[in-house]
Amino acid sequence: METATAAGAASSWLRGEAESAPERPAVLGDSFDWEGMIGIWARLRAGENLPDLSGEAFLTTVAIEGLIQRGEIERALDLAEETGGLNDRLTIARDVMTRQNRLCDAHGIMPGEALFLGGQLIYDFQ
Repeated sequence: METATAAGAASSWLRGEAESAPERPAVLGDSFDWEGMIGIWARLRAGENLPDLSGEAFLTTVAIEGLIQRGEIERALDLAEETGGLNDRLTIARDVMTRQNRLCDAHGIMPGEALFLGGQLIYDFQ
């Protein structure tokens, strides 16, 4: 939840709509690595290569979220696969589809009617 809060606070900066990095949101816990997050996102904004994120689960999540916020979906999927394999790529792809679905009439994903079918993707061809 803290990562989502931080991403929301920094989204306009990540997209280049704001000049300076945002202030740390007050609701973030003391142990939240705001400086590390802004450091990764600053590299994304500048078009720099990311450092090796192997074994850095938090910073990998930060980088993927930053890429999604910037609209660099394919690059986010590639990073997910590179650091976590195909299952991670598919997890991120599903997350992006869910986010996109929320921007329309939400016809593409059913909240679930049966125990094992919750969140299944469906298609609406209207």
